[in-house]
Amino acid sequence: MFKIFIIFILLVIGVVSLVKSRKQKNQLQQQGSHRKENGFFFLYRIVGWASLLLCLVFYLVFSIRIVDSGDVQVGRLFGKVDRSVLSEGIHLVNPAKTWTTINIQRNAIKADDGDEVPGMTSTTADNNQATVQANFTFMINSQYAWWLVKYIGGETKIKHELLEKSAQSATRDALAYFKLEDAQIRQRGQFEKKLQEEFFENILINLPKEKSLGPEELKKVFIILPTQLMDIKPDPKVANALAEKKATEINLEQQKTLTAIAAEQSNRRKEEGSGIKKLFDELPSNRSANDVALILNATANKTRAEALHKAVSEGKVTTVVFEGGSAGKVVQ
Repeated sequence: MFKIFIIFILLVIGVVSLVKSRKQKNQLQQQGSHRKENGFFFLYRIVGWASLLLCLVFYLVFSIRIVDSGDVQVGRLFGKVDRSVLSEGIHLVNPAKTWTTINIQRNAIKADDGDEVPGMTSTTADNNQATVQANFTFMINSQYAWWLVKYIGGETKIKHELLEKSAQSATRDALAYFKLEDAQIRQRGQFEKKLQEEFFENILINLPKEKSLGPEELKKVFIILPTQLMDIKPDPKVANALAEKKATEINLEQQKTLTAIAAEQSNRRKEEGSGIKKLFDELPSNRSANDVALILNATANKTRAEALHKAVSEGKVTTVVFEGGSAGKVVQ
């Protein structure tokens, strides 16, 4: 309205000055005087035409509207919002209108620079408190920019009163479906998808209802893009407890493994002892001590040969030197 006020004032000044100039000229003609001592006549004319010229210049300047790339502008005249919007480029418009700029490019409700909006503390499915930080990305459909301006307001109101609240609700609702460890690691992708779905659903819930748009049209006001999960931070006490629990589970698994190895070695020795005993039981009773020594030596050589064969097969041994004995000498 300030622009219209300036144009109106200049127009009034110009018209009044030219009228005064005309009256001065008529008075001089009636008096039959052609004297130019009366300077008001020329002053009125100069002020009048200068004011009208400025009025025209301001009108043209205020009528030109430039819209940047990636933006649309919504016009409003005396409180009434236009359904049509201005796209990027130069436009000639009614200077009496006021304009609201809406960005229609890819935007996000971000959690950065230490800002925890929409990060919020919520409860997981396993009753752990955690703070979720995520970037909720979206685009505004330019066809419905006028509707948002009319029923919600400009970009600031759209962001703070609609999108941020929807993102916070989406965080709370989505986290309730997942356990903490699942949301952090095992099902991180599913959690991001759930955040996107809940963000869209909460936007639909928070949009004004029964305001010239039906349920299907409301779904087209925003284009919701994939949500990027930044971090999930459990409560420090919970995080310490989970770390201790994980360390305990790892130690327990290690102990189980060591116990199983020890049991396997014990069973193997037991089986080897039983096999040797069975072997000696089947030998003739008149065996000599030398026979026993030869059998034990052969058994030991067999065990070493099997171990060597396994090591060579697994690539753990690169060179074997045989010096004429019953077993080779391993050279790494």
